[in-house]
Amino acid sequence: MGWRPISNFSLTGMLVKYWRRDFRRRETDAETEFPLHPL
Repeated sequence: MGWRPISNFSLTGMLVKYWRRDFRRRETDAETEFPLHPL
């Protein structure tokens, strides 16, 4: 967790966005074990 470099911030934001989407999808589709696809 580093909020110093802007690069990390962008990456974290993207990851969080995808993670949140995956998390919501996990509730609906519990078939996937670990739906973690950054891109």
